[in-house]
Amino acid sequence: MKKRMMMGAAALLAVTPLAAQQAAQKPETIRVGTATEVWVLQETSGQGNTGVLVDAPARVLADHAPDGTFPNATNAVLVRRGDDVTLIDAGYGRTIFEKMAALGIAPEDVDRVLLTHMHGDHIGGMLRDGARAFPNATVALSQREYDHFSGPGNEGAARVFEAYKGSLEMLSPGEITSPMAQGFTPIAAYGHTPGHTMFMIRDGYEQLLVWGDLTHAMAIQMPHPEISVRYDSDPAVARDNRIAVLRAVAAERTPVVGMHVAATSPGQVSDNGEGGYDFRVR
Repeated sequence: MKKRMMMGAAALLAVTPLAAQQAAQKPETIRVGTATEVWVLQETSGQGNTGVLVDAPARVLADHAPDGTFPNATNAVLVRRGDDVTLIDAGYGRTIFEKMAALGIAPEDVDRVLLTHMHGDHIGGMLRDGARAFPNATVALSQREYDHFSGPGNEGAARVFEAYKGSLEMLSPGEITSPMAQGFTPIAAYGHTPGHTMFMIRDGYEQLLVWGDLTHAMAIQMPHPEISVRYDSDPAVARDNRIAVLRAVAAERTPVVGMHVAATSPGQVSDNGEGGYDFRVR
């Protein structure tokens, strides 16, 4: 049994009393199969602005975001199977460690970190005081993502790569139709970034898709998945992959969680019969 270490208060990021209380609340447990526990660690929640959308028709905004905003959040996902602990993304690093501590899991307990992509709201928690936050973890990301963010102008990613040197694993994600192995399967969903990757968690006959940043503005992008956001590196590729993934998970009734989905419980995607999709928390 690995030793569980609770973090000292001095090591935590500064938060308000209310934020600290919310951070310490134990997240809801999601069960996949008989042996896998999953938690959505929500670091922020609030309203996004429709100004981030690309070419969203006025009628769509009037129907789905009349006040110019939409619900949004920033999440990471923690998975435990027995003593084996996996973190999918690390958020900003604001409250993720307190949420883990509420579950009795310390950074030292994390065996691997799977990164959907290298944006700051997904890798901010990878470092603490300039050092690796998860000292015993391997870090896996797609080769395409590593190659892109190893280039100039990506200082945040460079610091993470340097800190975890010798512990990096490069992935070659498959398509969403690929056969699923037990555990974690990386699935290509490029467009938001050049190597953006989803992860399918599977235990027995049950599975849960962590779709990363497939969506940002659920209120608009579910009924109108053709609409992308301005910070997609390739909005057209992001659109095509979003539509393909939504079609697949609706057909297969695969439960999903995402890094910018306001809900912390799995959702079910269904065809709305009008060219778009509905998302309902299970």
